[in-house]
Amino acid sequence: MNRWAMMLADLPAELQRAIARSQRISLPRRHDATERVRRLRAALCHARTVCVTYAALDPDEQAALQHLRQCHGGLTQDELTRHYGLVRPVAQLAADPHPHSLAERLVLLGWLLPRPATPPRTRRFLLPPELRAWLPQPLQLPSHGAAPRTGLPLAVRATATLLCAAAQRPLDACADGRLRRISLRVLARRLAPLAVPESNALCQFVLPLLVDLGLLVRRRDTWELTPVAARFLARSQAEQQAQLEHAWLRTPTPDAWLTPLVPKRASIDLPVLRRRLCQWVAALPLDQLLLPDGLYATLAATLGPLADPHTHGWRFRPITRVPWQPRRAAAVFSAALRGPLHWLGLVG
Repeated sequence: MNRWAMMLADLPAELQRAIARSQRISLPRRHDATERVRRLRAALCHARTVCVTYAALDPDEQAALQHLRQCHGGLTQDELTRHYGLVRPVAQLAADPHPHSLAERLVLLGWLLPRPATPPRTRRFLLPPELRAWLPQPLQLPSHGAAPRTGLPLAVRATATLLCAAAQRPLDACADGRLRRISLRVLARRLAPLAVPESNALCQFVLPLLVDLGLLVRRRDTWELTPVAARFLARSQAEQQAQLEHAWLRTPTPDAWLTPLVPKRASIDLPVLRRRLCQWVAALPLDQLLLPDGLYATLAATLGPLADPHTHGWRFRPITRVPWQPRRAAAVFSAALRGPLHWLGLVG
């Protein structure tokens, strides 16, 4: 049994029930102390649960946890009251398990736990050792000055180019729906000075999004424009960018940029992986120039691994280990930075 579970087992039964009620942990009508601790441990004592719960907390609660993780000996009742508010007696918490202070919020999470008095030390409140180790590190990234202003997102520019080209002449398509080389050469000239390999990858990335948005329709071996395209082009650039981003997050089409890095993608929930990539770049400081080297390791220490049972294993049995090693996860994140995240204008 780990230290966190031992500390939960040492709590009064009333406080254990109050934590379970506050965290919506189901307890059988007739259960003993062993079953109660087992269910608390199963619901609380997991690294991923800690990361997800921490991300949902308010900034002042996160700041309090970062301060408490440095207090290995914990805080006395008076110190805790002075910093984070009063913790009511156990009987009152059990009768009304709704936090009245920041300290009570952390106690009812099952994270800040009271320890009995052991002379010469008085009763103290502290975080379990496993929780201190699993709490995300504060994000600290060295900045290299202000980032230059970015222009029109490449995905928006490629969309306008593709739709205008299709309005002049239907675009030739392969049997699998991809654009033929003759069409890609025409688009590459219009997207200059963009390099031809990136121009081809960008057009192949945008094409299924335009189909999902109803802007293009396939007729035999060509892609033709639909009446919806004119209304789309009449929108502002910000609205076009938002629609393209939303279409990418929910499209069932596999990402071509991911294939060389992860050939077997049958167990990947692509929408979840895409949303996580967007959440990662949203955590980066705005308008700051950052070096991509080492960026994954810093973000993983704060936000957890990029791939986990939420992004994998959704079609088969749940998995209990990290699906990707750090080297592969870093390569996927780096490719996403250079590819869709950059094309959609989420990073410069």
